[in-house]
Amino acid sequence: MATEHFLNWVERQADHLRAHCALAPFARLDPFELAKQMKVPVVTPRDIEGLDPAVLTHVLTAGAGEWDAGTLPLSDEMHVVVMNPTRVRERQHASLMEELAHVYLKHKPSGFRTVNGIVLREWKQTHETQAYWVGAAALVPRRVLKGAITRRMTATTVAADCGVSHDLIVFRERVLGLQLPRAS
Repeated sequence: MATEHFLNWVERQADHLRAHCALAPFARLDPFELAKQMKVPVVTPRDIEGLDPAVLTHVLTAGAGEWDAGTLPLSDEMHVVVMNPTRVRERQHASLMEELAHVYLKHKPSGFRTVNGIVLREWKQTHETQAYWVGAAALVPRRVLKGAITRRMTATTVAADCGVSHDLIVFRERVLGLQLPRAS
């Protein structure tokens, strides 16, 4: 279980990310709008000029289930996120938020390796945990879950309201030690 210090840090970082869009406390966050506010272009593999057609076909068909998104640092200040367009919108929201959290938290890639002509970022587990937790908290802040409990909303309803998956709501419940009402 995460420490209270870490959970509070996560919520603060998420609030800072949400502030880029000047959202009301309970408003739904659109990660694509946040990317625009952060000046982080979001593209798909189809947008990458010069990408080998065989690689493009693979990442959008047989290999599409193996990746969600990735951030390519162009400089210390400039990044681009490459999204898998075959994923459902809720998965895209979570994946984009995780990538934007990496950028916001200034996580440096551990290194790069090339596989079949594609440059892949190696990763650190602590960075992945921080980015996922902060991204999830930006999409579903603690106050939203507490308000949903007060209003007797189910996880399914909150997921739909926030534009995320049911699994992400369950994750947030678990890490915060909160319990939404179950559908009867």
